[in-house]
Amino acid sequence: MHDYDLIVAGGGFAGLHCAQAAARTGLRTAVLERKTEFGLHPHTTGILVREIAETWPVPARLTRRIEKIRLHGPSRQCLELASPGYYFLATDTAGLLRWQAEQARQAGAHLLAGHACHGVLTTEGSVLVNTGRGGRGLRGTFLAAADGARSRIASELGLGVNRRFLFGVEAEFLRTGDVLEDCFHVFLDPRLAPGYVAWLVPGVDRIHVGLAVRQPRRPRLDHVLRLADEILGIKLGEPDAYRAGLIPCGGRVRPLSRGNVMLLGDAAGLVSPLTGGGIHPAVETGRLAGEAIADYLLHDGIHPAAVLRRRAPRYTFKRGLRRLYDVLPGQRWLLDTAFSSRLFRSLAETVFFHHHGLWSPRAWRDIARCLRGVERGG
Repeated sequence: MHDYDLIVAGGGFAGLHCAQAAARTGLRTAVLERKTEFGLHPHTTGILVREIAETWPVPARLTRRIEKIRLHGPSRQCLELASPGYYFLATDTAGLLRWQAEQARQAGAHLLAGHACHGVLTTEGSVLVNTGRGGRGLRGTFLAAADGARSRIASELGLGVNRRFLFGVEAEFLRTGDVLEDCFHVFLDPRLAPGYVAWLVPGVDRIHVGLAVRQPRRPRLDHVLRLADEILGIKLGEPDAYRAGLIPCGGRVRPLSRGNVMLLGDAAGLVSPLTGGGIHPAVETGRLAGEAIADYLLHDGIHPAAVLRRRAPRYTFKRGLRRLYDVLPGQRWLLDTAFSSRLFRSLAETVFFHHHGLWSPRAWRDIARCLRGVERGG
């Protein structure tokens, strides 16, 4: 039996940031990753928003800066969106996860690739984890479960589980020269991607083309590829790789913790119900959890579960918008009409370029400014 202060189940963005934050304080930390390598076959496109890019010193070789979004409507209308000073980073996601794993290792974390969590037993003040390696087990004071959208640990221990999902699929194509400018293409069409959007992103060394749909609909990637050809004039050839997976869209699960076990990342439902963005909350709450665990164990601080419950995003308003989006009829003419309005442009820029979305005072100032302009124009 190996003893740790913190065991992290899952080597994604949330788990690795939690491990790094805890290990750099001197806590004995282990990370279990069921895949044989960290960063192997990631399930995310890996888009970083500016707010997280500015606090996370990612190597430039792993990123490509994107400052514009082209939003395509059902009848092929196009809005070009930008915000002064704002940008996104497309990333080499596999490389980024490998790099972050190395950061956690250098901080002192013990990385265990090829080790899954096959069972958890909680006792007063400790957690026992069965790794399935010839009966080998780990004992920890805390367990951070960052084991994905369908968390086995959450189900086993009676914690909150995700119940609403989008299903996404993406193909990667090798870049052959500068066939695309640095622009993030988003296709908003309820027939193409009911419940969400399709996208085309020029990445570091690949072009990412994908879509996500509301279950139980099936995503038709071939339709998106046809659009890329028709609208952008791009023939991408044969895909170099595919990825697919579930995207939680029901907001933060409850309960988020029990005793010394806490959920992080997709397992906790910490994904924007509206945009599907999960890397930003994964990085922030992963760090938060690791620092809170260290503060509790080393300095008699507040229990980390209480810290996480108080500070992890709840997505109350975005859950409401998600429900509204799901029940609205998927009639293309509604979006066609909206695309011609200044208010729609302002709302779209708010969703894409404001960290706090519609909760941001700056966002509401921008919307109010737009409405005043509409009144003067009318």
